[in-house]
Amino acid sequence: LVQEEKGLQSTRQQLDTTLTTIKSSNPPKSFADSAQGAYESGIKAVEERQLSAALGELQRLQSLSANVQQYQTLSTSVEQIYKSVTQAVKENDARQEAERLYQESQGYVETANVARLRQSVDTLQELDRVLREEYTIKLVGARWRDNSSLGVRLYYAKVQAVDAQGNKIPTTIVNQ
Repeated sequence: LVQEEKGLQSTRQQLDTTLTTIKSSNPPKSFADSAQGAYESGIKAVEERQLSAALGELQRLQSLSANVQQYQTLSTSVEQIYKSVTQAVKENDARQEAERLYQESQGYVETANVARLRQSVDTLQELDRVLREEYTIKLVGARWRDNSSLGVRLYYAKVQAVDAQGNKIPTTIVNQ
């Protein structure tokens, strides 16, 4: 009985602390509302001396706290990565893709969708990495082909991207 009482008191303190942490980070309304609901359910369970239910609500509240932190980090990252991408981009297609990804990310920021925001940030980071990748295009083979339907002879070149150390870089190179 004493052990249960200590568990209830500890759980209540953790509920209070976790909610305070969430509120102090000024989260979007959806997070704040969910946190308040988990807190109130947890407090009710403590008052009804239902330790396992209170611990479940504490766990839900702690999960929300982690999501709020991730949301804030990712929201900031979107802006930084997008700025980096726009500084590196040279081609219009890549610029349009960056803008599309940025707008998509902004939608996830507005709806506080952490999972989708994380995916969107990862995609923007990959675009930034690809845009900043430096390599040399090396001719590794070529051949002539007759195109009878057009009545012309075409020359096809096979190329490979190679980094400064001579390592092959898997990449798609298209020229039409």
